[in-house]
Amino acid sequence: HTGRYVSVNHSAIFALWSHCYSWERFVVEKVHITRGDMTVYEHYRYEISSQRIHGIDSITLTAHTGAMIAVHGSQVDASGMGTYEQQTLTIERKNGDVDGDISSGDEVLLRAHT
Repeated sequence: HTGRYVSVNHSAIFALWSHCYSWERFVVEKVHITRGDMTVYEHYRYEISSQRIHGIDSITLTAHTGAMIAVHGSQVDASGMGTYEQQTLTIERKNGDVDGDISSGDEVLLRAHT
């Protein structure tokens, strides 16, 4: 809502700058989640896909540092630590439209598992 770009410096995440350089670039990858039954807990297997991304898809964000963005409760970092669940975000179009591909220039929201 401020028009500033999100950037990563070491493991800290900021939204300070109105320009876009390497610190403000992320790799977005779609995640497929497969659920399987286990006797004690539910097992999740994550597979990264090169398919197009739609509204309400599960994704990961990898910073220029090579670390994935992770949500730990109310804290967000790019330390590379965290489970796949903590590193998986749901992408949503700001206007709520779930049809069609997410494209460059679309306004999106990212929802954490919490």
